[in-house]
This record gives sequence, C-alpha cells and structure tokens, in this order.
Amino acid sequence: MLRQHFADRGARPEDDIGLRRECERLAAELAEARQETRVATVSLSSTSRTMRRRRSCAGVGEPDDLKFIVGIGPVLERMLHNLGVTTFRQIALWSERDSAEFDAKLPEFPGRIERDQWVTQARELHQAKFGEPPSDRPPRL
Repeated sequence: MLRQHFADRGARPEDDIGLRRECERLAAELAEARQETRVATVSLSSTSRTMRRRRSCAGVGEPDDLKFIVGIGPVLERMLHNLGVTTFRQIALWSERDSAEFDAKLPEFPGRIERDQWVTQARELHQAKFGEPPSDRPPRL
C-alpha cells in the first residue's frame, strides 16, 4: 500500500522524511527493548548464581526472598506474604487463572505478574535453588 502511495506521487519511500523519522524512532525503540531484555537476562542469571550459593542455607518450606523476582519489591513481597504466597515454588506453579486471580488481588499493580513474567522467573529461581524443576511435591535438598 505504501509503495502504491509513493508510486502515485512519483516519489520513492527513501525520500519521505516523515517515513524516515518513523523508521528511526522504531529502530530506537527496538534497540531500547533489546537492551532492557539483556539487562533482565543478566540480572536473572546473576540471581540464579546467588540462589545456588544459598541453596544449602535454606530449608524446605522456609519463605523465599521473593524480591529476587524482577518486579517484586518489599511492598509487593509483604502483600504476597499476606495472601499466603511465600515461595518461588508457589508462584512457579501458578496457572494463567491463578495469575489472573492474584493480579486482581493486587489492584495497585495491574498486569505486573504477566508483564514481568513472575511465573517464568519463579520457575528458574526454584530450579536454581533446588536443582530440579518445581512440582506438586516438596523439593528435595
């Protein structure tokens, strides 16, 4: 459609300043999104190393430091504790329905669970801590 538009005007897309600016803006947004992804990945991998070092220090059933999940700070951690969520394993086993229910219980932070991918992060953190993927049975030490 754009090609036809430019053909009708007798111009080339490369010559359109507005189109060029839009391409530059989109390229900048893409670069920023890629950088954010790299930062989150680096943060998660360094967190996994820390969790492996702490593995022998924490027992089964003890609360995890939920602040290791990107997007959960002290306030959200306290709110989750009040809702009975204290471990990575609990979050890792959430279904989409569970995520939606907890999202509704955290109205001050709408969409945070899905946007920050808490379930995926919790699975990785649980596996880093216990050396096995989360399951319905308690983890082995």
